[in-house]
Amino acid sequence: MRSANGFHFVPLQRFLLIILSLFIGALTHIAWDSLTHQSGWVVVQLPILSLPIIETSQVSIKVYKVLQYGSTLLGATLLLYWYLKWLKQAPSLSINALTPLSTQTKWLIIFSIGLSASFVAGIYGFVSKDPFTNLYSFYKFVGLTVVAGILCVFVELMIFSAFWHLNKLKHRELWLTKG
Repeated sequence: MRSANGFHFVPLQRFLLIILSLFIGALTHIAWDSLTHQSGWVVVQLPILSLPIIETSQVSIKVYKVLQYGSTLLGATLLLYWYLKWLKQAPSLSINALTPLSTQTKWLIIFSIGLSASFVAGIYGFVSKDPFTNLYSFYKFVGLTVVAGILCVFVELMIFSAFWHLNKLKHRELWLTKG
């Protein structure tokens, strides 16, 4: 299995391109939000974006929501495609050199992160929403739970990464003092 080499912010030209990319990304995100959120400026100005596409007695899915979910799915698909294309061309290291953990330990870590995030997100979803009285309340529960789950996984990965790098630094210092 392959893993990409480390990422660097230097030289200065590369760092400036990264800053410019972040700025453009933030601006386009804000502009797109104005098209895909109920209180967005474009949605308020163009009532056609608030028209329902699917309507039941419990749920009304409007044009701006279809744009929001559709663009999220399209964007995630494109990011995955470009990432896989980049990964094939990126200089690589053996993943075993980076992670001297057994396959069983790696799967245990992944399973633990997923299970704990699902548990915490499920509890959050239940305590944050009214009881399931209709399809809309279930829709809100699922939305809250998914967002909370993503946040939990992110936080857990940050904590794991911090411990991993601290351990790596500790082992490097031991190696340097012995050498």
